[in-house]
Amino acid sequence: MLALSSREADLRGGGGGGHHRYSTALNLSGSRGAHNKPTDFVAMKDTWVERRRVWRQEMDALRKVWAVEYAERMAVKAARVAEQNRILQLEKAERKRVRAIRQAKTVIREKAKKVEEIKKWEEFAVAAARGRRQKAYVTKLRSTAREEELLNASCGWVKREDLDVQIEYAIKHPIRMY
Repeated sequence: MLALSSREADLRGGGGGGHHRYSTALNLSGSRGAHNKPTDFVAMKDTWVERRRVWRQEMDALRKVWAVEYAERMAVKAARVAEQNRILQLEKAERKRVRAIRQAKTVIREKAKKVEEIKKWEEFAVAAARGRRQKAYVTKLRSTAREEELLNASCGWVKREDLDVQIEYAIKHPIRMY
């Protein structure tokens, strides 16, 4: 609150004399006596309204200056934020590019790994088939060798025609085995 001058304080009853002095100075009393002669109006040069008007003008000027300064600060800040966003976008794009390259390499590695695995299984299948063929061949060789061996061993065996004669002879001439 603005401080009042001593004259205003006196007029408003701020000093001795109270309301009577205030009302008589401003000619507010209801009676029109001799002591209330009309006086010429003299404008006060330092009134509260005038000081308020000057203060508002000063504040308006300061607000305009502050608005310009604020706009400049906001423009600088907006430029800084735009630059930071641009840098972030560049970094993001670089990360995306690196990720895409890494994913492409991973896909290539996985395909190569699958090709290697397929090749390995094909080699395994070929080796297994070769092993089965070799085993069948060896089995056939063994069986033919056994047949030849049995054929050679069977030369001294009893023939079908002589079997009955051999049985009768064995019954007639038993041999003790132990």
